[in-house]
Amino acid sequence: MKALKLIADKYFDEDILFNHVKHFSYPRLSGSEGEKKAIREVAETFKEIGFNDAEIKAESFIFSDFYSTTLIKFIMMLSLMNMFLFFVFTYFQTILNTILDLVLILISGIIVYFLLKGLKHPEETAFIAKYFGKLIESKNVFIKVPAKKIDPNKAGNIIFSAHIDSKSQAYSTTIRVFVYKVWIYAGFFAAIFILIDIIIDIEWIKIAARIATVVIMIDNIILLLLTTGNKSSGALDNACGMTCVFEIARYFREHPLNSFNVWCCQFGAEELGTMGSRNFCKTYEDQFVIGKIFQFNFEMLGIKGVKHKVQMMEKYGIPKKNISPTLIKYLKKAAQKIDLYIEGFYLTTGAHTDTVPFHQRNYDAIDVMTRESAIYAHTKKDTIDKVDKSISREACLITVQAALLLDKNFKK
Repeated sequence: MKALKLIADKYFDEDILFNHVKHFSYPRLSGSEGEKKAIREVAETFKEIGFNDAEIKAESFIFSDFYSTTLIKFIMMLSLMNMFLFFVFTYFQTILNTILDLVLILISGIIVYFLLKGLKHPEETAFIAKYFGKLIESKNVFIKVPAKKIDPNKAGNIIFSAHIDSKSQAYSTTIRVFVYKVWIYAGFFAAIFILIDIIIDIEWIKIAARIATVVIMIDNIILLLLTTGNKSSGALDNACGMTCVFEIARYFREHPLNSFNVWCCQFGAEELGTMGSRNFCKTYEDQFVIGKIFQFNFEMLGIKGVKHKVQMMEKYGIPKKNISPTLIKYLKKAAQKIDLYIEGFYLTTGAHTDTVPFHQRNYDAIDVMTRESAIYAHTKKDTIDKVDKSISREACLITVQAALLLDKNFKK
């Protein structure tokens, strides 16, 4: 406990954390001059903290924006076309229409299956992504502090991460997630009503199917109009996350863990498909062992005026699925140990963050965030005046304490 008080007194000063946020609060869409400037300044900040050129890695990667932009619009257009045809077909119950219904469902299902299969590894610039999307170059910038008492090749690995880029969209993240939820639920009920209508000719089922298809068509149009721009300064999403990574790097540079290597990563191109973290995992997965790798990812952290400041996504999906029970346990224990609080929350749709490629490999990974920040995320209102600098400090203290507990229990 005394050791943690010393950490709190000497490290994670609120003003230093806030200065990082101010420094990186400007538009930095992936591929833009703003992101290139931010990448250079990330490396410079690591130098100011005390890392030398050999210790700072800046790794380039090229990706296609097909999966984050064109693919979504294609799926929405396909859905809109199908829903319109289903809507028309419910007025004319014939054998031909029934066959056409089934053919459309089959064709659409096959197309979506292969597209989603490609979506598992969009970092691999395949034929479709290469020729139907724009190729963009970005970089990951990171440092690695080797374990102090174990051969780094045999040690575990703890990753603290955030993303460098920002973006603006026609609607905030909160609105976008709501529209996606409505689209999913309406699609589920529409499929049930349409299948029943194919089998049994009942008028109220037809009406229910029409209502569901109209709701989906409206959602499709809204999502087709969801344009991406470079107007957000990204203070909450994600300069607040970046500042945590910098100051945690400062701490572990002077106090390496005994049994874990510590990586402090600023990933590029998160907003266009989590491409930075995907390329990082692909490059370094031969160094990671399941059960000995843990990722704390800082995302949308620090909005003013919320009751519970530091939160973590604990469950997602229908039915509910737990996200990294091990890290949840350690974060709760860490917060309790230093008289702070971290709240878990549940999202039906989950979240597409830099934890995704880690989860795909069955690594323990968790998002540390402030959920309410989503109201400003991806809008030009995501500015420095919305930031509560104390939240970043609390997030640093809780996650560092969790890492110390993991290090203490390495052999277990």
